[in-house]
Amino acid sequence: MEERTEAVQLQEIEQCEHIDELRKVREWVHAHYGQGSLIAGKDVSYARGLFINKLHDAIIGRTIELSEKALADEGMGPPPVSYAFMLFGSGGRGEQTLWSDQDNGLIYEEPQPEFRSETEHYFEKLSFQVVESLQALGYPPCEGEVSASNKAWRKSKDEWKALIHVWITEGTWEQIRHLLIVADARSVYGSEILVTELKRYYMEQTETYPAIIPAMLSNTLRHKMLLNLFGSFIKEQYGEDAGSVDIKYGAYIPFVNGVRLLSLCHRVTDTSTLKRLSSLKANKAVPEQLCERWTDAFSLILELRALAAHKEEEGLYTSSGKLKIRNLSKELQDRLKLSLREGKELQKAVQKAALAYPTGRGV
Repeated sequence: MEERTEAVQLQEIEQCEHIDELRKVREWVHAHYGQGSLIAGKDVSYARGLFINKLHDAIIGRTIELSEKALADEGMGPPPVSYAFMLFGSGGRGEQTLWSDQDNGLIYEEPQPEFRSETEHYFEKLSFQVVESLQALGYPPCEGEVSASNKAWRKSKDEWKALIHVWITEGTWEQIRHLLIVADARSVYGSEILVTELKRYYMEQTETYPAIIPAMLSNTLRHKMLLNLFGSFIKEQYGEDAGSVDIKYGAYIPFVNGVRLLSLCHRVTDTSTLKRLSSLKANKAVPEQLCERWTDAFSLILELRALAAHKEEEGLYTSSGKLKIRNLSKELQDRLKLSLREGKELQKAVQKAALAYPTGRGV
């Protein structure tokens, strides 16, 4: 297969003029990066993961540009006000695999009152165009409807702030789930300052209403590490995944959730899990050695998550998040068990920090 430098691949994405051209690029990316050695090592895997997320960002960004152009060709003109297309979930954290689905939203500047209706109409049309185009490129729609095409996740700046205030002050389980989703928000296209301002407001609200932090524990600790009391893996019992472990919900998500809440406790604004850990260490919120152990543990989980069962079905790239343990060497299984034990310690530390918030600052 033809070799292409990273710069050339990104340039090819930027030069695509139609969605079908972007689809061909994505198919090439999957053919080229979807195979590889079982474990490449932390540094190599980290660099590879970063570049895969650069490719995702470039593809999504170009999709939005083409969607803007399509609306202009329909006579709707350019965007009426500045806006940002946001990624949540693994996209917001810069941790997408080749098989991640869509989790996105949109924030736009406040329009003049007399133009509010047409502004809302424009961004509704744009959002549907983008989400449908991404689906054509193989990104599955979000099963939970966390999507810019859903009005609940497409709002003006002031509407977003008002909604966050309601979520924080009322604090139902579902509202807290939404708050944790927004904590991972990242601008992938458009006015980054809108997202920065929203995240700043979010953090100010958690300081004004500190009871929301311990209230986040139930949602944060809902998923447990996939080790039982005897230190053995908790495996799937039935179906085609029998004998596999749920590396997504039994390792990756619990780690992500724990580091996210710990970061909120210590006012860390990064979205990447590894960057959050680095900031927690730099701020001395977590002892250096402990932070390094958690970093190593999460890095291995990221590597293994990329190996989970996956497929292309009806043009969509999907993953079950399940990993066949028998495909791992004894050494890797032992390393994974160690990482999961570190994850259990992380969850204990998060519970301690959240319950002590805002007076207790240490782990």
